[in-house]
Amino acid sequence: MVKCKIWFRKELVETIWLISVSAFKDENHLLELTMRNENT
Repeated sequence: MVKCKIWFRKELVETIWLISVSAFKDENHLLELTMRNENT
């Protein structure tokens, strides 16, 4: 039971981390696009 709880928590943390990383990448991409548009 405890082992299952720890495993579930680890999965949850990894999922949240992946989501935040992909969201961060998307934000950086949008930032690059807006900066590029301002330069031209």
